[in-house]
Amino acid sequence: MADLSITTGNVAVEDANASCRSVQYGETVTKGVPVYRSTADGKYYQAQNDVDDATAAVRGIVLIEASTDGYGVIVTGGPLDIGATLAVGTAYVLSAAVSKICPAADLATGNRITHLGYGVAADKMDLSIKLHPGVTHP
Repeated sequence: MADLSITTGNVAVEDANASCRSVQYGETVTKGVPVYRSTADGKYYQAQNDVDDATAAVRGIVLIEASTDGYGVIVTGGPLDIGATLAVGTAYVLSAAVSKICPAADLATGNRITHLGYGVAADKMDLSIKLHPGVTHP
């Protein structure tokens, strides 16, 4: 498999049970991007799993995008149309490629494991972020 190909125009909250929060971005981000919170400035940046624990600590998926220093909204949990085709029952994680999501089976040796959710329909993810600091794929 490969990183999900996200159509930003299709990223949407599926129902009122989704959890969202307003954040400030430290760089330009687009819908569907996993982001982490920087401890240096408190802003949100595009995440990836092969740099360090901090950049792999996903806090949510961008729902309302913005440019550098702008404010937007991230989804932190619940049903989410991720704007890509998903396999039902497949676990999805943060990818080693910046701002990407991939199936857990695609993790490589040394990649940090940040679980994002499961495919529950061809177009819907049950977003349930689980951080595993210090844990890497064997």
